[in-house]
Amino acid sequence: MSVESVNTSVNERMGGDAVRRLDSVRLASIVIPCWNEEQVLPKLFERLGAVASQWGCDFEVILVDDGSSDATWRLIQSFHATDSRWKGIRLGRNFGHQLALRAGLHMA
Repeated sequence: MSVESVNTSVNERMGGDAVRRLDSVRLASIVIPCWNEEQVLPKLFERLGAVASQWGCDFEVILVDDGSSDATWRLIQSFHATDSRWKGIRLGRNFGHQLALRAGLHMA
């Protein structure tokens, strides 16, 4: 099943306005809870940044450090210094991914 057919199906079930295209007026907020992710964050920064830049809309990435004990927070800070669309929240301890996600959505 193609993306277009899924979009059409969802639109039909939701009254015709469920799937909206991203455009230059919209801001896409991506919230990602992180816990001891220093090994994968550099690749995330590289890949997500490259893909999101092609969306044709403004975007922000909110990384929520959920009490990491590694270099996760330092990496988040360096991403923000490189690209201000990358933002960070640092939780004082590990609260779990659901509360970290909620904190990020609150900031979005």
